[in-house]
Parts: sequence; structure tokens; C-alpha cells
Amino acid sequence: MDAPLAITTKAFVTSHHVARSFPFGREPVHMSVETAMRRIADADDSRTSQADRDQQFEMYRKTLRALEEIDADDDDEGITVVSNWIIDEMERTGKRPSSKAVRERAREFCHNNEYEIPSDSWLRT
Repeated sequence: MDAPLAITTKAFVTSHHVARSFPFGREPVHMSVETAMRRIADADDSRTSQADRDQQFEMYRKTLRALEEIDADDDDEGITVVSNWIIDEMERTGKRPSSKAVRERAREFCHNNEYEIPSDSWLRT
């Protein structure tokens, strides 16, 4: 009789030391902005008005697009790190983080990885 197939997971740690597990040891290094936004929308269970939610999500999208434009981050890891942080914050506090806090987290990611942020970037506002 064959032994059952075991599914292995590999944990990784974001820069905020929050462990996540992914099946088969595949970490999502590259995540598109739209995939990240779908994950954020799926995780959002707030009861705010649709207009408020749409406006805040547009600011999140703008921040993730600015991360996408950082030349040194070829794999767009910043999109994954920041979107995971947004989801973690929503789970931890029950509220969406402010767009300012998301930009600060994106800047922190760039700083920690020594990625230069262009002077005209949204991340500098």
C-alpha cells in the first residue's frame, strides 16, 4: 500500500516578520498590481461606503503601481510585501490602513532594500 502524498509547505517571513505558508514551497515573488488588489478586496470586510472604499483602493493601486516602477525591484517583490502588509493590517485591526500608511510602508520597503525612489514618485508624497 502506498503512503499518502504529503503536501509540503515552506514558510517565509515578510519584513514585518509575519510568517506565511505557501504550498509546494512556492512563494509569490512576482505579483501583479491587479492580483494584489483582488487579494486586498477579498480580504476587506469593512462596512464603509462603496465610494470611500473605491477612493482608498485607488490610492492603494497608485502606491502599488509606483512600486512597480521601481527599476531595482525586478521581481516586483514590493507589490507582494506591501499588499501582504495591507491584508495583515486589516486582519489585525479590522480596518483598512490609510493610504499614507501604505505609502510609508512602501517607502520603508524601498529603504530596507536600498532601492532608490525617483524624486517625482508618488511614494515621496
